[in-house]
Amino acid sequence: MEIEEIFDRICQHFVTKRDYFKIFGQHLLAMEDWVRGEIVWLMHQSPMKEQEIFIATNAVVVIGEGKKQKPDLRIKISSREQSVELKALVIDPDSPTWDFDPMKKLVDEFGRLVSRNRDWFISLAYPLKGTDKWKHVVEQSADKADLHDYYVRNLSFDIGDGKQCLISLFGLHPHGNRGHGG
Repeated sequence: MEIEEIFDRICQHFVTKRDYFKIFGQHLLAMEDWVRGEIVWLMHQSPMKEQEIFIATNAVVVIGEGKKQKPDLRIKISSREQSVELKALVIDPDSPTWDFDPMKKLVDEFGRLVSRNRDWFISLAYPLKGTDKWKHVVEQSADKADLHDYYVRNLSFDIGDGKQCLISLFGLHPHGNRGHGG
């Protein structure tokens, strides 16, 4: 099973949780631990459980020069362990600086994740009033963070009251040249 298939299953799962995102968005709650818990639960369901792709959450990993790190998830894809960082990004669409504040956070986040050698980054951004402007913010953030070769895949769904949730998968160290995606 490849990361794209895993991401599709994660997206399908979260689409069934749209009422949760509506409530989280109304209260501007970033529920990152809940997101991680849902993904861990999903990894223990068939057919993912049968393929033994899930390894651990918050497990300490030693990388280069004995540096210890704790990615949110470690998964096995094509017999290779990969690290995944999760981020629940609550965007206040009524804030006059809604596009600047998240961009600064994303630039910092991308830079931090690249320096920590994360393979994948999954973000859930909500409540959005349309996703096109947010996708543009993400692209600008990746460029400002000097993240030139990355892969991105997006899925958005309605959470009510004219707002959406956008789930994005970013390949920070893609294998092969996939380039920018939609």
